[in-house]
Order: sequence, then C-alpha cells, then structure tokens
Amino acid sequence: ECADISDYFAKAEHYRWISKSIRYGWNPWTDSDESVPAIWLAESERCVREIEQWSTAFGPLVRKFKSSAAKYSTQLLRATLVSLQAKFTLVSVRGAVHRREQEWDAHLSDFQEVVTLAETFLASQPKRFFTSFESDTLVVLVYLICKCRDGNIRRRVLKLLDDYPRREALWDSKYCSKLGHWIMNIEEGGRGVMKSSDITEEQRLRVFSLDYDSVEGSMRTWACQI
Repeated sequence: ECADISDYFAKAEHYRWISKSIRYGWNPWTDSDESVPAIWLAESERCVREIEQWSTAFGPLVRKFKSSAAKYSTQLLRATLVSLQAKFTLVSVRGAVHRREQEWDAHLSDFQEVVTLAETFLASQPKRFFTSFESDTLVVLVYLICKCRDGNIRRRVLKLLDDYPRREALWDSKYCSKLGHWIMNIEEGGRGVMKSSDITEEQRLRVFSLDYDSVEGSMRTWACQI
C-alpha cells in the first residue's frame, strides 16, 4: 500500500526542494540568507560518505590495472572513466547544498583531479568527430566550466573540448566550448588567467537552464548574476 504522496509534498521543506531546479548546483536556498535545513545537510554528508567508501574500495582495483597497464589497458581506461565520474558525483553532491558560488572554490583540488582524469581518459580517444550515446565526459567538463573559477583549470577544460570534438547523447563539445568561452568572457572580463579568489560573488554567473530545442536543433542557455 502506498502512502498519499500529496501528504509528502504538503510539507513546505519538501515542496521548496522539488519546486526549483537543483541542476547545475542550484537549490532552494541559493543566494539566500536562509540556512539549509539540517535534514538536507545530513543527507548530503551521508551520500558523500557512501561515495568515499566506494572510492576507497575501488582503489585497489585501479592500482592493479595501473601496475599492469599493458595487460589491462581496456580495464584501466574504463576504471579511469568511472573514477572521473565518481569524483564528479562527489563534488556535485557536496555542492548541491551550497548557497554561494564562492563556496565552490573549496573544491579546487577536486576540480584539478577531475580535469586530470579527463585528460588521461580522452588521450586514448580519437581527435576527430566522435559520437556516443553515453554521456561520458561532456557533462562533467561543462560542470567544471560553470563551477570552477580557476583560470588554468578552465583553459585545460576548453582545450579538451576543442581537441576532442564529440557528441555524447545530447551534449556537443562545440556547444560546450562556446558556453565555456561565453561564461569566462563575462566573469573574467578579458583580464586573462585569474585565480578563483579574483572573481567576486557578484561577477559569477549562475547557469540555471540548458535546454535542447529539437525543432531548431539548437541549445539555449540561461544564466544570471546577482
């Protein structure tokens, strides 16, 4: 027997959580002075612990593949991709309860690890247009462009997008690269490579919608500054 789901959504905290998009690091408390409810902070930490436990258990297998890379080349490649996606998931779960864009700066070492894993994985891929039904890397690289404000890391991401033209599911590397340049031009203001701390909260874009128009065959992007 199922409980009446309307009772669940009748509670204000549940309604607020589902009534706004939590994609791209947004949540109902983004840019507000309200405290994130303890229940959501606890859930985020629980998920983080589970991902960290999984990563710890997965570590010995990755080291085995690395120790015999010639023998396990295919397995190492897939393990690199899984490690990349696990680290991305860890960062996005932590960031799902951030209220300010500057809070993402605490994940600089994670961003560095993610882009390094992406470079390692894509080094085995063809430098020609490639199509896949799997969303392996592009969604992760776009997330880095949006949430990491370190200029060096961002430019490493753009190089990957330009060097490895590809389409993964609905994601297209050419669009992702244009999006990255657009965001960086606005936030950096043509000042060149910048540290995260050089970009103020007010200068940072909040990308809140990336929608694919199947009729026109185009992507539309919406973002704002506070």
